[in-house]
Amino acid sequence: MRWMVEATREVTDKPLSIDSPNIDVMRAGLEVACKKGSAIINSTTGAQDRLDAFMSLAKEFGTGIIGLAIDENGIANTVDGKLEIGMRTIAAAMEKDVSVEEVYLDPIILPVKTDQTSPGLTLETISQFRMLSDPPPHVVVGLSNVGQQATERSLITRTFLVMAIAAGMDASIHDPLDEILMNEMITAELLMNKSIYSDSYLRAYIQNA
Repeated sequence: MRWMVEATREVTDKPLSIDSPNIDVMRAGLEVACKKGSAIINSTTGAQDRLDAFMSLAKEFGTGIIGLAIDENGIANTVDGKLEIGMRTIAAAMEKDVSVEEVYLDPIILPVKTDQTSPGLTLETISQFRMLSDPPPHVVVGLSNVGQQATERSLITRTFLVMAIAAGMDASIHDPLDEILMNEMITAELLMNKSIYSDSYLRAYIQNA
């Protein structure tokens, strides 16, 4: 982990998403990443011992943190279950004095090919996540999951991205080299009045990213 983060830090000071289920490996990555720029802990579940440990790291290093809608019982499969874990994550952040604005809640979307109810549940959860606190937490989704193993994977992913933005999602894990997807994301945010229109809004967004 140290080698990987050091190599990445040689070429960028952008915020890095550090991903490891091991608390010691996570600490090693944060120690290097936060010497030059910021980082995001990706991720913690709602299991209380894990949540407390990773939230303490977020406080110590001043990082963002992604909280998954997963706990000791697995992935929450109802809106209420996802909201309960989200509220637990926000409560842990407040207890550890981590700003809610540094918390990213991930409702966990399952592939539509295996669970066709998941996208609808996820969209409803996204809209309600935003009402859990004031200021609201961020909402992030791993977009690659929704179209996994589907024939029209790209179309499904791009369509869901726009729907999720409309529901209140403000961060996502996706392929930045997918030009069509990126253009749809930029346009959706424009139509949600999150950016200023100009005839060259696509080019302006990319140049300023």
